[in-house]
Amino acid sequence: CSLLLSVLSATPDEIKPIRLHPENPRYFLFRGEPAFLITSGEHYGGVLNLDFDKTPYLNELKSRGLNLTRIFSGTYREVPGSFKIQDNTLAPKRGRFASPWLQVQKQGEPEKFDLDRFDNAYFRRLREFVAAAGERGIVVEYVLFCPLYEDSLWAVSPMNAANNVNRVGNCPRTDVLTLKHAELLKRQLAFVRKAVTGEGQDLMKVTGRGNVWFADNGAQISLFTLDADRLIVNGRALLVLGQGMGYEIKKTSGGIGAMAAGGLFQTEVTGTGQVAVTCLGTPLVLPTDEPVFVDAQAAVAWTSPVRTEIVSTFKVGALIGRGSGEAFQLKMQGAGGFVVVQCGETPTASRQA
Repeated sequence: CSLLLSVLSATPDEIKPIRLHPENPRYFLFRGEPAFLITSGEHYGGVLNLDFDKTPYLNELKSRGLNLTRIFSGTYREVPGSFKIQDNTLAPKRGRFASPWLQVQKQGEPEKFDLDRFDNAYFRRLREFVAAAGERGIVVEYVLFCPLYEDSLWAVSPMNAANNVNRVGNCPRTDVLTLKHAELLKRQLAFVRKAVTGEGQDLMKVTGRGNVWFADNGAQISLFTLDADRLIVNGRALLVLGQGMGYEIKKTSGGIGAMAAGGLFQTEVTGTGQVAVTCLGTPLVLPTDEPVFVDAQAAVAWTSPVRTEIVSTFKVGALIGRGSGEAFQLKMQGAGGFVVVQCGETPTASRQA
């Protein structure tokens, strides 16, 4: 299970995540240009191995015209000698493993991990790697999970009950990614939420008398009033929650359509009060009593009853010459609901994603 990550630039096209090209889905659209992703000699341990220096590696990729690298998250790692690979960056030396989960062992003791606590230093290192890659026009494939091919790999895994203080993961290595073990699955989902959305960071709470101004790099801000309602918001677009409002990061429901709009996880806002969301340009608020078709990347927020579905509009004619519109659209429908759509054409200040 992997994600494609990139740091994006300032123009409207570049702010959009990497995606299939709307005129020819055999290409990606990256920073406003058609693109293939090409790489060689990847160092999978670029983040989890503390001895790895990202700078010369990323410079070498850029100098060779390569634009993709793959790194493993640390839920999977190898040991020296795995698969007879010499100088394997995915097999860090003793004491040089950077894990997404906090190591809590005392000095000189075997590794021990707390699966309910994350290592902030690891996530800083991850962000720095992705940012450095983005500065060089390189996309990062981030491998969330990988099968444990050998018993030796399971023996050092943080998800093995022998290696964590939570006593979860007391199962065969072949069961680790099967979703059969509720307590282990709970920690796996929490890790994905943290990696994908940054959940776990404290929100700023503002109280007292006076005025507070909120903004996000010059983006358009829209205010919505909910009355015991639920609003699904693309995580990047959520700016402010008013008093009495709650939120929760949830695994995407609604199938591939909802995932295309908001990723693996979305923010569900509930309660009675006001919510501020950001958009590129002046947003459109469209009722969904009848089907509405939008670019998946343009859907900013929608009410909870709205159903989502991916619809293909690709035709063979798009392979030749210029086409129009998106190859895939998001169909949204739900009685009494609405969807907030951004135009994505108005220039804004630089933003990272």
